[in-house]
Amino acid sequence: MKSWIDAANASDTDFPIWNLPYGAFSRDEGEPRCAVAIGDSVSVLPDVSLGTIFRGVIPFWIADVVRLTLLIAFPALSLWLLGFM
Repeated sequence: MKSWIDAANASDTDFPIWNLPYGAFSRDEGEPRCAVAIGDSVSVLPDVSLGTIFRGVIPFWIADVVRLTLLIAFPALSLWLLGFM
């Protein structure tokens, strides 16, 4: 996979296309904004409410609870799944 940002395609960059850290930054003591680092650039994310973020994460939390419940209830399932590797 290639990025449209040349620095993200470099092999010695801290933030290649496969490692995109999210965080908060501010310029000149301004309001902190959410952003993602890619290559040597920072891309500002649109304003998204915390409620929207949690609604987007809920299906993944449910999937994790189901997965862990199955593995705790049926430990042999984890050994059976290893056979596919």
